[in-house]
Amino acid sequence: MKDASQILQKHPDRIPCIVTRSQRSTLPEIDKHNFLVPRDLTMGQFMYIIRKRIKLPEAMSLVLMSAKNNAMFPQDISMSLVYDQYRHTDGFLYLIYTGENTFGESDCTSCVPCEERITVNNVVEKRP
Repeated sequence: MKDASQILQKHPDRIPCIVTRSQRSTLPEIDKHNFLVPRDLTMGQFMYIIRKRIKLPEAMSLVLMSAKNNAMFPQDISMSLVYDQYRHTDGFLYLIYTGENTFGESDCTSCVPCEERITVNNVVEKRP
């Protein structure tokens, strides 16, 4: 894998992003983990790409969160804002995906429990 600084130098309009499945998730494993995401892409648009790559059934919703602190994002936030706030020191943005059944049972056991969530600057984070 290339160094993030080399990738950013070659593709200044893209974000180097690595997507992995949550360890507790029952969703299918994604076939591709490394993405060069356009900076102006929204989280909702990126979630659509991930959803298609894992062939997620319509009855399941996708939860995408930061591997740094399990922060969840609104769908209209730009990937550049997420990258600026949550990139790793190595320059990559690490995201974890898991699922949630829209008709009941949750697969979101690795994210922040609902009662412990707060929203700061349009980003859901764990209460201090």
